[in-house]
Amino acid sequence: MAEPALVQAAEDGDVDNVRALVEGGADVNEAGDNGETALMVGSLFGHSGIVVVLLAAGADADLASNNGVTSLMASSREGHQVVVKLLLDRGADVDQADNDGFTSLITSSDEGQQVVVKLLLDRGAEVDQANNDGATALIMSSQSGHQVVMKLLLDRGADVNQTCNDGRTALVMSSLQGHQEAVELLLHRGAAVNQADDDGDTALTSASFNGHHDIAKLLLKSGAAVDRVASDGGTALSYAVHKGHIAVASLLRHWSLTIPRRLATYAFILHAIELEEGRASQGEPVKELLQRLAKTPDDIVRVIVLFVGDGGVAEEELRLEKLARGEGDD
Repeated sequence: MAEPALVQAAEDGDVDNVRALVEGGADVNEAGDNGETALMVGSLFGHSGIVVVLLAAGADADLASNNGVTSLMASSREGHQVVVKLLLDRGADVDQADNDGFTSLITSSDEGQQVVVKLLLDRGAEVDQANNDGATALIMSSQSGHQVVMKLLLDRGADVNQTCNDGRTALVMSSLQGHQEAVELLLHRGAAVNQADDDGDTALTSASFNGHHDIAKLLLKSGAAVDRVASDGGTALSYAVHKGHIAVASLLRHWSLTIPRRLATYAFILHAIELEEGRASQGEPVKELLQRLAKTPDDIVRVIVLFVGDGGVAEEELRLEKLARGEGDD
């Protein structure tokens, strides 16, 4: 069946024909077989002049196609910021969702349309609204590696640890897809590095499965548990070996071998702290204790994060390395 003349004119970008049809009494809200109106089509292709004519003639900005897609969703996905603003100024529902639960914010975030995302947020779009799979704008943009969009969403309060229906977080998705800068941003904003999805997979197992060496290293340095076992019995190391990711497997194997040393050193460090704070009545002074037992700085710096937190790691590593070399405290 042929499209209505007004819809076809909008698709062709023929503003003069659209105007003539409207003035001749054409129904501005008439839809084709798929439920798309002239306004939806004009918005999809970014024909701002046509959108102006149709809105002035009373076109309904919130009508949806058979798939639930509105004019605002279509223009947002394609990044047509002028059209998006025209529709919002006419009162288009900023949080209306399609049949799959995608809002204009979610779909534009997925496509990395940063100008449109900011415009939608400025107009009150719900930052943590999720689609039918439970994915938010932040999760979708993280999966696609759109760091600028991610920062916009986080700055507006997006929940960095919100999960999809299957338990995956933005960090898991970005780690799986290999978007290192996205991973760095999420970690900096407080993403839970060991949060697991419904299958027991974490950001580290996801990155290891796909062979993303630098991301795996970043996650390990941020406290990722190297021996976490997923529901299928696999670990980050077993996944890397199975998939033939030699560099990742080597990294994980080395990291795993340091665990016994970490535990032993942890007990030693706690005792040193007790001495330093005067809670132990006997024992060597801390400096001499460190010099005697810390044969290499590597014996202790790998576990500092366990008891001083991420913020003090670098400073504490430097202090302990100096003590181990006998240079003393400044």
